[in-house]
Amino acid sequence: MSSSTTPAPRGYANPFLWVPSSYLAMGLIYVTVSGVANIMFKNMGMTDAEAARWSSLFVFPYVIKPLWAPALEIYKTKRFFVLLMQTLLVGAVLAIALTLRVPGIGWTPILFLLALAGLLGATQDIASDGVYVTTLGPKEQARYTGVQSMCWNAGPILANGALVWLSGLLFRTFHSGSFSLGALMGFALHGGGEQVNVGAVSDPLQQAIVRNHWAQSWMVIFLITAGLMALLLTYHTRLLPTGSKAQDAPESFGAAMRTYGHAFSSFFQKEDIWRMLAFALLFRLGYGFLEKMVPLFMIGSRTSGGLGLTNETLGQINGIFGTGAFMAGSILGGLIVARLGLRRTLVWLCLSMNVPNVVYVYLSMTRDARYPVVATLITIDKLFWGIGAVGLIVYMMQQISPGQFRTAYYTFASAIMGLNMMLTGYVSGTLAELLGYKAFFWFVLACFVPSLAVTLWAPFHHPDATSEKSDDAIAA
Repeated sequence: MSSSTTPAPRGYANPFLWVPSSYLAMGLIYVTVSGVANIMFKNMGMTDAEAARWSSLFVFPYVIKPLWAPALEIYKTKRFFVLLMQTLLVGAVLAIALTLRVPGIGWTPILFLLALAGLLGATQDIASDGVYVTTLGPKEQARYTGVQSMCWNAGPILANGALVWLSGLLFRTFHSGSFSLGALMGFALHGGGEQVNVGAVSDPLQQAIVRNHWAQSWMVIFLITAGLMALLLTYHTRLLPTGSKAQDAPESFGAAMRTYGHAFSSFFQKEDIWRMLAFALLFRLGYGFLEKMVPLFMIGSRTSGGLGLTNETLGQINGIFGTGAFMAGSILGGLIVARLGLRRTLVWLCLSMNVPNVVYVYLSMTRDARYPVVATLITIDKLFWGIGAVGLIVYMMQQISPGQFRTAYYTFASAIMGLNMMLTGYVSGTLAELLGYKAFFWFVLACFVPSLAVTLWAPFHHPDATSEKSDDAIAA
C-alpha cells in the first residue's frame, strides 16, 4: 500500500503511450472496410449500387459485435485478443493487396477478405475497449476520452484523406505509363495526368487497362495499410497492458449467455424503450443515406451527374477540411450540450444534423466542382454533422443507458444506431441509380421530417448531465 505522499507504482505503461495507438488502429480498419473500399469499388468498375451495398455489408460485424463480446471476458486476456486480431488483420489486408494483382481473379476473393477484415476489426474493437475500461480508473478514463476520440478519428484522416489522395496520384502515374519516383513527385507537385474510373470506359480493352492501373494503385494502398497495422502490432506487443476482467465478468460461457439474455430482455422492458429506439434509429436517417453516396457522387463522371473530382482532390478535402471540421463540430456540440443541457438543445442538434442534406442538394443542382466551393461546402457539412452527432451519443448515454446493465444497454443502443447506417448505406446506391443524383439528394433532404419527428417524440426520463442530481439519477 502506498503512503499518502507517494503514489502507488503504475502497473502498466503511461496511457498516452498506448491509448492513441489502440484507437488509431481501430479507426483505420473501420474506415478501410467501410469507406476506402467504397471508393476503390467505384474506381474499379462497380456501380454505385454495388459499391454502397458491399461496403455497407462489411460493417455488419460492428453492428452485431455484442453477440460475441461476452466470450472475450472468459478466455485469455484482452491484450491477447488485441494482438491476435491485429496479427490476423495484417495477414488479411496483405492478402487483399496481393489478390488485387492477380489478373482476372474477380471480386469474390477480395469481397471475402474485406468481410473477414471487418469481422477481425470488430473483434479488435471489443478487446481494445476492454483494455481501456478495465485498465484505467474512472478519472483516467475521463481524462483520456478526448485523446481516444481524436486518435480514432486519425484513422479516417489517414485512410479517407492521405491514402485516398495517394491512390489517385498512383493511378495517374501508372496510367501515364511513366511510373517512377520522379514522375510521382511531379504529379504530386504539378498535377497533370487523367483519372478515369472503369465504369466510365466502354471499350473492353481500355476497361482492362484502366482496371489494371487501379488495381496496381490500390495494391500499394493496402500494402501501406498492412504495414501500418504491422507497426502498430509490434508496438503493442511491448506497451499494451493486459487488461483485466470486469468486476461482474461471468465465469463461464453459459453464465455469460445467461447474463446477456437477462440484460437483453430487461433492456426492452425499459419505459418508452420503443420511442427511444426510434430516435436511435432515425435521428441520423439522412446522413445514413449520404455516407456512402457522397464520395461516389464526388468522383462520379460529370456525364453521369457527378462532380468529376479526382481521388486526390477528394482525399485532400476529406483529410484537411472534412475531418478537421467534424472534430471541431464535435467539440463545439459537446460544449453546447454541457452548458445548456440536452433537453433544451436536442431539436437544434437535429437541425444541425440535417444541414449536410442541403449542401448536397445544392452541389447536385449547380454541379460546381471548383475546389474552393467544394472545400467550403464539405467543411460546412462536417462541422454541422459533428455538432449534431453529439445529440445522439449523449441521448444514448443519458436516457437509454441508465439501469442495471448500463454498458450493455449502451451497446444495444449503439447497435441500433449502427443498423441504421448499415441499412441506409445498403440501399443508398440503388436509390441513387433509380432516381439520379439530383432527385436522390432531394429525397435525403426529405428525410429531415422523420428525423425531426422522432426528436420531438423522444422521451426524457433522466435529468441532463448539467443537473446537480444527474449523476445519481443516471446511476440508478
